[in-house]
Amino acid sequence: MRNIRKPAAAGIGGLLVCLAPRLLRAVFVRYGNTAEYFTEIGTIEDARMRRRWFERVRQFTHGELAHKVFWIGIILKTINAVLEVAGGIVLLSISRQSIVNLVYTVFRHELAQDPADWLANFVLREALNLSPGMKLFAAIYLLTHGLIKLGLIGAIWRSKLWAYPLAGVVFSLFVVYQVYRFASTYSIVMLLLTVLDLIIIALLFPEYGRVKEEIAQRNGHT
Repeated sequence: MRNIRKPAAAGIGGLLVCLAPRLLRAVFVRYGNTAEYFTEIGTIEDARMRRRWFERVRQFTHGELAHKVFWIGIILKTINAVLEVAGGIVLLSISRQSIVNLVYTVFRHELAQDPADWLANFVLREALNLSPGMKLFAAIYLLTHGLIKLGLIGAIWRSKLWAYPLAGVVFSLFVVYQVYRFASTYSIVMLLLTVLDLIIIALLFPEYGRVKEEIAQRNGHT
């Protein structure tokens, strides 16, 4: 039996040695090389995953939930714009000393409990350091910032198509400035405003397509 097994094993081994180069040659002819074969498989799978991800994003941005999120963001943006305009008017109307007195009145309780309160001291210090030039600049900035927002939001409320791309450009510029301000002040308010603007910017294009389709349908019926 041992004498039989040895020639059989040798024959099988010889057959594998003979066939191996041919099998490898066939694989290389088909795929170039083994690494390219696995790369091709990975690339196909990555492309499928990207398509599935983009399809999910498209379904969300064109869905009813995204539509509601967009208008909630617009409402919050409107409130923010109204507060900015009101703040600009207040800055133009009252004196620097009145601002200091107002800040002290608002934070008096916090300062009594904790004289080292960071927020209260920061706001009070900013009010004390507020020069007439800085006060005028802040007032003009708040007024123009708020009025531009209100103008764009009003046009979006009235379904004006030109307002959507223009709002995307303007809000993107606001995001750049807010990121710059956040990098120097670490203001949570600036961070929240930036996140809100980014959400609105991301949903502007789907909303533009929705409004454009609605206008086309109305014109088709008339």
